[in-house]
Amino acid sequence: MNGKKPIAVLTDGDESMQRAVEIVLPGCPHRLLSWHIGENVMTNVKDQKLRERFIEIMYSKHKLSTQLRKLEEDASKIYTDNVFFVVRKEIERVCGLITEAVVQSNGFKTYVMWRHNKVDQRFNVVYFQRESGTPFVCSRQKMEYEGIPCCHIFNVLKHESVTKILSSLVMKRWTISEKCNIEILDTCGLTTNVIEDGESKSRFGYISDMLSKLLFRASSSKEIYEMVSEEVDKLEKKLEAVSIVPKVRRMTDVDIMRTLLETQML
Repeated sequence: MNGKKPIAVLTDGDESMQRAVEIVLPGCPHRLLSWHIGENVMTNVKDQKLRERFIEIMYSKHKLSTQLRKLEEDASKIYTDNVFFVVRKEIERVCGLITEAVVQSNGFKTYVMWRHNKVDQRFNVVYFQRESGTPFVCSRQKMEYEGIPCCHIFNVLKHESVTKILSSLVMKRWTISEKCNIEILDTCGLTTNVIEDGESKSRFGYISDMLSKLLFRASSSKEIYEMVSEEVDKLEKKLEAVSIVPKVRRMTDVDIMRTLLETQML
């Protein structure tokens, strides 16, 4: 192996093999083959539901259980296992929704819906019929906060006969492909940027939510619009100033530290 230590060693669980791995490759993780783990479960676990659950988790063979099978199947191919179970819950909740009205406007539709046991709590989903940009805006805002489409958006997909989850509804960090990339980066010790990028996305989502409410109110009248526009211009100038000042301060701190070290050396 060109002098490189393996990431892990897979065996059938033989004790002598385990001891040999500890001696020849100290510190190298030892793992059982999934086939042997599966055989042990099938032999020793009698609960059929528990067996099926094990197979679903171990081999990522998701048993489709919702009425929207094509959307569910597509979700199983996109998301990691843990995220898929959350998304599937949202798909399951679609059957409990009642669509009260669909209002067609110029370039978008507004869906009004509520749960059969919560008539007084209504949710609105705006579906923008355009080729680019975010096509859905839901009053629940689960997509903005968690990066996962809510049951109301899935309900609109059902009404629009959409059988694939749109790429604009998929946050990259929850996908199988991104998990593989992070695991590769982790082995090289390069996951810092990924974590920081995730934190910036969370902040972006929170600020976007606040600004969307502000802009909605600003558009209600010309006077408010002009007032908000003026304040936004001021804020933009402040942000530009703030982005420059820290760089200057960091350089000043470095210069001061260098000077102190040089003084001590003298």
